Formats: sequence, structure tokens, C-alpha cells
Amino acid sequence: MLTDSNAAAVTFVEESFLAGLVRFSAGAAATDGPRVFFIDRDGLMFRHVLNWLRNRGRLVLDEQPSESFLEALREEAEFFALDAMARDIDAAVQRVRAKRWWSAGPATCEAARKRDKAF
Repeated sequence: MLTDSNAAAVTFVEESFLAGLVRFSAGAAATDGPRVFFIDRDGLMFRHVLNWLRNRGRLVLDEQPSESFLEALREEAEFFALDAMARDIDAAVQRVRAKRWWSAGPATCEAARKRDKAF
């Protein structure tokens, strides 16, 4: 999957993998054309990483992402050294879990409360 971006977006987080890659390539031999990098990661997940950078740290996801999707996205955030994005994803996971817990129904919620009181 090919993705196009600019240095301003990918260097939004100075400590990130991508910012380091751009800084490293800037010190390499000068080139008149765009720089091309191959990063062997999930292209569909990278779309969300790049959007987070382009949106200056605002996580924009589908209306109801699954917990497994969020866990996979968090792995990408960790790979790219985007700690703030990982924290945003953690918050989204908590919202998904809370919604699942409340939508489970009164009997399940009551059973969970009883289980928790036992500890």
C-alpha cells in the first residue's frame, strides 16, 4: 500500500519513529525529488496512524471500533513510538469495554457486581 504525506505531518511527534526517519534521511545525500521509504507494517492500520498525525493528535475512528481492532492499532502506535496515540487508544478501549458491559443487560451487570464484591 502506498501512502503519501509531508514532513510536517509525520514529524508532529518529534520522538516518533517517523520523525526520526525523516531527520535521518535529511542528513543523507540530497535529492531533488520526494523521498520514498518502505516500512513493512499493516497499511490499513498505518492509515489511522497517519490520520492521527495529520489531525495533530486527534484520534478519528469508525463509530464503533472493535476491541481487537483497537489492540492492533495500539501495537502500531507503539511501533511508531506514538505514546500519546497509544494513550488515546487505551481510552477508546475503555469506552468500548464500558459500552459492552452496560449493554450486556441487568442480569449480567448484577452478576458482575456480585463477583466483584466477592473479592
